[in-house]
Amino acid sequence: MEWKRKRAKKNYKDVSSEGSDVYGIIDDINDIPSDTSSWGREHLVALKIHYNNQLRSAEIAPLHGKYEKLLLDSWEKPHFEYATNEQIKGFDKSVASIIMKIKYIIKLHTGPAKKEVRVDGFMMSLLTFLEFDEYPCMMYPQYMYTAKFQGDKTIRCKVEFIVTNSQSYVLLIVEDKHEDNTGSFNDWSENKIAGEMFGCVYHTVQMSEYTRELKLPIVVNAIRIIGTLFTFYTTEAYKPYIDECYHRLPIKNKMDIFRYPSAPVMSEDTLAPVIGLDFCYPSERREILGILKAIHNKAG
Repeated sequence: MEWKRKRAKKNYKDVSSEGSDVYGIIDDINDIPSDTSSWGREHLVALKIHYNNQLRSAEIAPLHGKYEKLLLDSWEKPHFEYATNEQIKGFDKSVASIIMKIKYIIKLHTGPAKKEVRVDGFMMSLLTFLEFDEYPCMMYPQYMYTAKFQGDKTIRCKVEFIVTNSQSYVLLIVEDKHEDNTGSFNDWSENKIAGEMFGCVYHTVQMSEYTRELKLPIVVNAIRIIGTLFTFYTTEAYKPYIDECYHRLPIKNKMDIFRYPSAPVMSEDTLAPVIGLDFCYPSERREILGILKAIHNKAG
């Protein structure tokens, strides 16, 4: 009789079970890692979370006020990289600070500094300048939240920044990296982002249960920033999917996450490059700011 290899159930709490001889079997919600930073493709498959490309952004708002100050129409990547103090001093001080932080990010390839901290600094300055931390918006750095499921299962998410409005709706999740801290082997952090968006849906439900009527579907926006590359994500979570996942792994329902700009379809024999709009180039910077403005408009 032919010998068959026994499939062992993976213990997500035991690091020693991560070897190649152990298979990951996901039978119910308790087999999903509680920490979204441990999520892989198999967890998205189990939860029926699908990424979909968008050919163009769903919403881009006209720019005015502070947003116009950041257009810097003649500035391309070499301008940021080689900007002198004399050139930078001619700008509004907040704009000058953002320019300096972009310059630092570009030069990080040759420096020993903690790279993710520099990208955090850029995003903090950008979001603050664009009034994502002014009423009715509220911005929280290094925000940790939990989502509770039937029984004692919880899923924990920690994001670089989260922005809510005055009614506690989550407007935006921000996950930022330097390209040296992520890569194609972890899908450029998209598994973690999917986990954060999934957890945010239940966090939003649980925040509202005793305070107000919750309108469905729940819309969640997220941005991944890798260096100066921006990728935008959005999803709408509907009641049947939310209800089903609360009790068990979904069978009938799914959650679609839409990505902009589009990532290429890769074969099993290739590694995916990182795709995003680059803040260092005028036309893409205008688009990034237009999308951020559209998100900010929803705060009111």
